[in-house]
Amino acid sequence: LYPVFSVLNLFSSLGCMTQGGFDLAYLTAFDPLWSNDELSFLLHPEIALVANPVAQASCAADAVASSGGFGINELFWCAGSWGSVYPLTGNNGATGDLPAVYALSAVKLLAKLHNELLAFKTTGEGSLCAARPHRVIVKNQYKLQLAFPKNTRAFPIGRVTARWAAGKWYPGQGEDWVLVLWRKKDCCLL
Repeated sequence: LYPVFSVLNLFSSLGCMTQGGFDLAYLTAFDPLWSNDELSFLLHPEIALVANPVAQASCAADAVASSGGFGINELFWCAGSWGSVYPLTGNNGATGDLPAVYALSAVKLLAKLHNELLAFKTTGEGSLCAARPHRVIVKNQYKLQLAFPKNTRAFPIGRVTARWAAGKWYPGQGEDWVLVLWRKKDCCLL
C-alpha cells in the first residue's frame, strides 16, 4: 500500500501492514556520507571487496538477468545495466544516460539504507509475517516506476533504459524526473 496510507494511519488493522513509523525526514542533503566517497568508505568498508575489475565484470550477468526479469540478489554491488551500486554515495560517475543516472541514484540510496539497517527485507524466508533488517539490498523485492514527466509501467532494478525510458526525456520540463519505489511484501493474515 502507498506510504500515504501509513502517514494517515489508514488500514492499520490489516495483518499485512508494516509495524513502525514512516520517515519522511531523511534527506541526503543532511547526510555527510552521501557526498563524500572517502567518508562513506569508513562506514562501508566492503567496497574494498567489490571495487575491482573482477567484481565489476560480474555485473554483466546482473545486467543480462535484469533485462528479462529481476537482477541477481547475490550480486548486491551491481545495479544491472545502470552501473555499480558502490560507493554508497550520490557520486555516480555515470554520464550521458540520464534515466540510468537518476535510477542508479535511487538504488544507491536504497542500498545505503539497507546497509545501515534502515530498510528491511520484506520477502522470502524469515520475512513472511514480519519485516527483518537486512544489510544488503534485496533487488527482487523492489521495482521502480517513472511517474514524471511521463509515466511508465514498473520495472525491476537494472532494466535497460531503452525498455522504460525511451522517448520520456526531453529538454525543459522533461529534465526533472520522479521515480516511485514499489516494494513487494510477503505477509500473513492472523
